[in-house]
Amino acid sequence: MHKLFADPVHGFVKVPVGLILDVIQSPEVQRLRRIRQMGTAYLVFPSGEHSRFGHALGAMALMQDALIVLREKGVDITDEEFEAAQLVALLHDIGHGPFSHTLEHVFFRNPAFRHEQMSRALMQDLNQRFNGKLEIVLQIFDNTYPKTFLHELISGQLDIDRLDYLRRDAHFTGVAEGMIGVERIIKTLNVHQGKLVVEAKGGYAVENYLLARRQMYGQVYLHKTVYAADFMLESIFRRRRFLGKASQGESLALQYFLGEEGNLESTKTRQHFLLFDDADVLQALKSWTFHEDQILRFLSEQFLHRIFFKTYLFTDKISPEKQSELENDVFAKLSKKGLADASILSYFIGTKSLKIVSYTKKEPILILFKDGAVKKMSEITNANIIRALKKKDKKIAVMVLGD
Repeated sequence: MHKLFADPVHGFVKVPVGLILDVIQSPEVQRLRRIRQMGTAYLVFPSGEHSRFGHALGAMALMQDALIVLREKGVDITDEEFEAAQLVALLHDIGHGPFSHTLEHVFFRNPAFRHEQMSRALMQDLNQRFNGKLEIVLQIFDNTYPKTFLHELISGQLDIDRLDYLRRDAHFTGVAEGMIGVERIIKTLNVHQGKLVVEAKGGYAVENYLLARRQMYGQVYLHKTVYAADFMLESIFRRRRFLGKASQGESLALQYFLGEEGNLESTKTRQHFLLFDDADVLQALKSWTFHEDQILRFLSEQFLHRIFFKTYLFTDKISPEKQSELENDVFAKLSKKGLADASILSYFIGTKSLKIVSYTKKEPILILFKDGAVKKMSEITNANIIRALKKKDKKIAVMVLGD
């Protein structure tokens, strides 16, 4: 017996009644409905409103397809492993906070924190609640399970996580360059000597996937206006944390993460996290448009009304002269608004490094030929293409207060 979920990207997603459906109904997974998949990018791409929940289901659907293909090719996958791998795909992103990556280090101030750590902590909670039925799920996620190809399916250069989000994000943003041949790639997956490989006939589809990934980063994920929105949101919460005092309109979950370091070992932290989503952030921004602090009030109004900072892109380090010029310009604009205070400049001017790398040597994509030979993707594809894909495309983005 199955339950069907209608998905505009992959069609109907078939979920067996039982453990997987019960986990889908858990607070940890249902919370993903309230987290935007692409952070602030919806403010640049009007249809990019899709949720992490849709991505979780889509990744699980692709994992199901991949496992069926591998079984048909004689790869030994037990029923228990089949179920566990689907659950890993479903749960791999449950640790994302509000607005996904944008505010990850705002609410968890430890620079070493990664959302994967929260995902694992929540998986452990689920494992206890379901009487240890997610033990293999945790092992696959940690890459400690003997069949390492199961981990490669969810975490690698060619995993179902990326296959789903590239196709899904391209669909909802309308960026045609991201529409990759997911079906072709999955149909050509195989396992050779315990490693995940792609059969040679899928080589062109993989090449197109790598090119599409580069295009999506250049056009969508690292869009200069998205960076401006991200920086503004970060500035808003840095200002609120500096002020220290809670104000009316803030949720208890938001107040908790603004005041705590966010210890993953704390049950209280995880309980608050399950009630923490995009709605908390937006509600706070609306309430702060009435805040007594002029800076917090101004920044919140600008963000809600989509009046973003200007972004300048540089191919190299910004010179001290240019930096000084931009700072003076921002200071002059702030003075006109009655905010002539050099100590607040960091809220209104910021620098970030943009990097795009589509293919790395550390986790090569392996191509399997009919004679049993296995070669790295970089050894068989067009040399000019792979050189371009391995090249780090670096830019420096400087976000400043606009007119």
